[in-house]
Amino acid sequence: MPETQKAYDPTWDETSGRWTVSFSIRGRRFRRRLREIPETDKTLACRVAKRLYEDAWADAVAPKPVEPEKPAAEPFIVAASRYIDKGREARFVERIAAAIIADEQIPSDISIDDIDDAVMLRLKEVMYSGAADQTIHRQLITPMRSVINFAKEKWQESKVKTRDIPRTRWLTPEEAERLLVAANDEAVVGKWDPDRTTLKKIAFMLGGGAGPGEMLEVQASHLKPESGEVWIEKAKSDYRPRWVHLPPRAWNLMGELPADGEVFLTPQGKPYVIRENGGGQIKGAFDAVRKAAGLGPEVTPYVLRHTWATWYLSQVGIMDTLKKRGGWANDRMVARYVKLAPADLNNRLLAHGWDFIPKATQEWEFGELVKI
Repeated sequence: MPETQKAYDPTWDETSGRWTVSFSIRGRRFRRRLREIPETDKTLACRVAKRLYEDAWADAVAPKPVEPEKPAAEPFIVAASRYIDKGREARFVERIAAAIIADEQIPSDISIDDIDDAVMLRLKEVMYSGAADQTIHRQLITPMRSVINFAKEKWQESKVKTRDIPRTRWLTPEEAERLLVAANDEAVVGKWDPDRTTLKKIAFMLGGGAGPGEMLEVQASHLKPESGEVWIEKAKSDYRPRWVHLPPRAWNLMGELPADGEVFLTPQGKPYVIRENGGGQIKGAFDAVRKAAGLGPEVTPYVLRHTWATWYLSQVGIMDTLKKRGGWANDRMVARYVKLAPADLNNRLLAHGWDFIPKATQEWEFGELVKI
């Protein structure tokens, strides 16, 4: 009897000069040219074809791994909250989240995957109508992208390179004294800063804890020497407009200040060009003084804000007052700035003339100012 035809039986193809096989398994068609096997050796061609057929069936009946269900994308406002809690820049992110919640056309629980061109155009219209492209990119597009990328980092909790590591550097009273002396040294600053403008800035930041950018926007009308206070109006975040209280030594070091306009000027006596997230304009002058004081490059102008927080808490001892004076939203942010200080810091500060405990500056008789 003739042999039964097998589904995988090969046939010789004259055009290619190869044995070929063609069969179907569960609706899927398989066509293959076998490796070079002589036309006369059909037995070998059958063995190879049979192995291909069996492998194809084994693959067809093997259980397929179940694809894990993709979790729902995180709502943008939730991702924004986690982003801020991680210590990332909150200034523009908070405004974007508030705009999404307030807008009727954008769902308040919109997910990060649903942020598309239409949503961005709506936010641009609501928040930055008529603004320059650079402003929109810096204050809307970049913060949005940062939050979305943050939310999509599946392994961010253990990602060493992006772990939020707070600054640890602050100045001891002795180091601060060296910095102040250098800023007043004729040999160091006499030729390029005759009015000691850098000394005034360092004294202000050490005494009041303002950031460099906030300081440059202080106007003469913001000063209240009679109570030792200065109003910080142009702040880095919504929490930071505030009164800062300067101890007497800071006022003494600053000396005579302009009666109108900007208070803190360039070494050439001109107002600084104000820019978004500014403050870096003072770095050149600060570095010259820092080097003369023998301090390393890790001491930046912003380190003075950390220094002030550490000094202030060591003397005043009230976290809530420090939080308000520093313009921080919560205790967690305060803790990033206050450093572990030795027990004798208070006494050393007093020895260097720094006393942060407010004193009564003027006494009034009851009803003295009543006019009617």
